Amino acid sequence: MSNKPWDVEHIAFREALRELRHSQELNQQDVADQLGRPQSYISKYENGERRLEYLEVIAILDIFEHTIEEFHALYLTKVAEHKGQYLHASKGTRKSKRKTASKTTRKTAKKRTKKTRAKR
Repeated sequence: MSNKPWDVEHIAFREALRELRHSQELNQQDVADQLGRPQSYISKYENGERRLEYLEVIAILDIFEHTIEEFHALYLTKVAEHKGQYLHASKGTRKSKRKTASKTTRKTAKKRTKKTRAKR
């Protein structure tokens, strides 16, 4: 697993936290007030600008009245959704790259053949 905030796993983690907040009908300021933090703290971890430690996640889940097990199940669902989208999107991309590469190879082969014939 890569350590970048835009990887599937990181995106799924942030989306799961955001979804739980929305399910409790809380805005970022509400959560920040309960944690004793500024609203920007919530915004930054939801946007991937800040990482959360385990104990911070537990405190947030307490506010949302969810267990770590429930959160983990939601997280896995989000990861599966994203990986499904990624695999679906990449299949089309791979085909088009293959077609482009094979056309380029054919053109190069034709040019080489013409040059070889011209030298004879």
